[in-house]
Amino acid sequence: MAKDRLRVIWLGRRRIPGVDAGSELRLEGMVTVRDGLPTMFNPRYEILSRQEEQ
Repeated sequence: MAKDRLRVIWLGRRRIPGVDAGSELRLEGMVTVRDGLPTMFNPRYEILSRQEEQ
């Protein structure tokens, strides 16, 4: 599993249903570097798996 970081920002949205810490996503979009981190704005996404609550 890759440990590289990618900041993902959906403009105008505080929360995306089904996307929580630990969710595995497939993202599609352009990547730019902001404040030293690779960043995607408003990517298309597919939820691959969710972290199980313990």
